[in-house]
Amino acid sequence: MNGDHDVIEIARQLRYDLTAMQAKVTDLLTMLAALNLPDPSRVICPECGVTVRGPMSLAEHLYVSHDGPEPEHWVEAEAKAKP
Repeated sequence: MNGDHDVIEIARQLRYDLTAMQAKVTDLLTMLAALNLPDPSRVICPECGVTVRGPMSLAEHLYVSHDGPEPEHWVEAEAKAKP
C-alpha cells in the first residue's frame, strides 16, 4: 500500500506544479500583451520601409523595386513547371 501512496503523492505534486506553471504562463501572456509587438504577418522592407504581407512578398518587392535577387519561390515554381 505504501507504493500507492508514493504514486498518489507524485500525482499531487505534479498537479501543484502544473497549477504553478499555469499561473506563470498567464503572467507571461500578460507581459507579452503589454509589449505591443508588431503584427507577425507583416514584414518591413529594409530598403524603403514599406510593409508587405510576408517573406515571399518581401522577396518579390526587393526583386521588382530594388533590383534584388530573383525570389527563391519563383525559381522553384519555374523549375517545377518545366517538363
